[in-house]
Amino acid sequence: MTARWGEIDGVTALWTDAGDVQGPLHASLIFATGRSDETLKVAGINHVVEHLALHALGHPAGYAWNGQVDPVTTQFWAVGGADQVAGFFGTVARQLARLQVDRLADELRVLEIEGRRRGASHLGVDLRERFGPHGAGLIGWPEYGLSRLDADEVVEWAHTHFTTGNAVMWLSGPPPPNLTLRELPIGPPIEHPSPPTLLATGRTVVAAETPRISLSVVSGSGPGINPIMQFAQQRALQRLRGDALSYAVEFTPLRVGGGRAVQLLEADGADDAPARVAVGLVEILGELAESGPTDDEVAGRHEYVRQFREHSDWILGALDGAARRRLLDGDVRTPEEAAAISEAQTSASMRDELDAVMSTMLMVGPESVAEHLSGWSVGARWSTASVQGDVYQPIGGREQGTLVVGADGVSWGPDGRRRITVRWDDVEACLTLDNGIRCVIGAAGSMIWIMPWNWRGGEDLTRLVDDAVDPLRRIHGGEGETTVPHPNTDGGRVDVHWLGTIAGAVWKGRRSDHLSLVIDTDGVFVLHGAHAGAHMHRHLEDARSADHDALLASDPRNRWIPQTQIAEVELRRRAWTVSGPRSWTLTIWLVDGVRHSIFLTSDDQVRVARTQFPRLLGARFRE
Repeated sequence: MTARWGEIDGVTALWTDAGDVQGPLHASLIFATGRSDETLKVAGINHVVEHLALHALGHPAGYAWNGQVDPVTTQFWAVGGADQVAGFFGTVARQLARLQVDRLADELRVLEIEGRRRGASHLGVDLRERFGPHGAGLIGWPEYGLSRLDADEVVEWAHTHFTTGNAVMWLSGPPPPNLTLRELPIGPPIEHPSPPTLLATGRTVVAAETPRISLSVVSGSGPGINPIMQFAQQRALQRLRGDALSYAVEFTPLRVGGGRAVQLLEADGADDAPARVAVGLVEILGELAESGPTDDEVAGRHEYVRQFREHSDWILGALDGAARRRLLDGDVRTPEEAAAISEAQTSASMRDELDAVMSTMLMVGPESVAEHLSGWSVGARWSTASVQGDVYQPIGGREQGTLVVGADGVSWGPDGRRRITVRWDDVEACLTLDNGIRCVIGAAGSMIWIMPWNWRGGEDLTRLVDDAVDPLRRIHGGEGETTVPHPNTDGGRVDVHWLGTIAGAVWKGRRSDHLSLVIDTDGVFVLHGAHAGAHMHRHLEDARSADHDALLASDPRNRWIPQTQIAEVELRRRAWTVSGPRSWTLTIWLVDGVRHSIFLTSDDQVRVARTQFPRLLGARFRE
């Protein structure tokens, strides 16, 4: 194979001589912009540009093409006849310069559907734990930008990131005469964000409910460590399968930006064997870091490379690798020159490469495996640090633990020993939903979801968070759910604020004036009017699902009592009243001294009062 560097309309390009690769023409246009160049606020924007650029192609038959985004690049590729490949890249270049943003809303919906289909992978968990919500760590986070990106933002990104100076192209043969990229936006290479600091240091296990085990290290982005990791994969497959502990062991090398790469081994395992798989992987890497591969392993690899160097798959991989090194590292070596450096590697040089990165080992798997690994720790989700501020107690069945919101930040914890704290000056992003939910995300990836209706007195929580968070850090997350499933509605959905309804009670002293009390997470509705018989079911459904304004508007006498105006609620049993035997009195004392007394005449009414008023008021309810 003879490969040469050249240029196509201002884009650096690499191609081989005619006949070096048999079959159809393979070509790839790679831009140095990927997930690591995004932020949480625009997460997914490269994916959006890729989809918009490809949409104009429709579904042409007769050749293969696609695009993809990884941590450091966005790539467009095609395989087919010379005219087909030339037409494909001409269309991509034209579309990148003039994106069809009238299609933006539809593509955002398509991408959100695609995102829901992707499950959490070990690689995503690994990157998220190492880098948080920055750089390549964004692979482990949702594409939040899909909920808020607008046309101007997407067009600006395309014109600054998908430019001639930020791209490289490779082809498996000479460029077709009609191949043109001159419609691409003209611009220099982009300035990439500074590589994020590694958050997980030392030998750490990230707890995950999975039978699979992954083990990774962080290395330089050069190919030097790849061969010894492939030896580790081969040894692990032979040893673990031989012991009937695993069926498959996979190896994934991934550039993550800033001259770094993550090298990940992942093995499946029997349900009762994750610890043995974990120990096996660690032992194998340890052996290689101490002694290096055997002479037979090194000789076998060199022989394999020599035998397959003229195979089309090897040539295509070599072209892609050389193009990426030129684009991301400024390395102008041809595939032949890179292969010569690889062949010069020895067992000792490979050993030294691996030994230098062993301190960066990180494992994803069941927490219990850490007990079997000497010197390993479990990634700490919790701390004891907490901000000072107003303390909110949970509404039973809705939340747990305590929430603290203060001038410096917000803390949540399930008990007094464990806390998650995010300080306002350390907020990376805040997801805001129209229904009032807020999710505060710290720079290290800590997350605190705040649903105001789940906390006593929480009606001001949305405002408090919005006042404290920099508006530029907010990410609009859509409308959000305003109803939730509830066991008391035969599988139906109710308003998120609803706790319970006391239907058909009676005002004390006004036996003909029936009323209902709707207990919400932030107060009580007093609804007048008779509700009985066939009308009762409809009334209960309305009380569970109607919004505040609709409930108040149904009768001019209706009123709303915020929980902040309630001093105390007392439930007292009366042996005999004018309402009949076994009657109960529910008294609502307001902070201004006003008292409302209500008769409860059924066991169901008493049950709702006993259950739901304590959830709303805590110690302010007594019986």
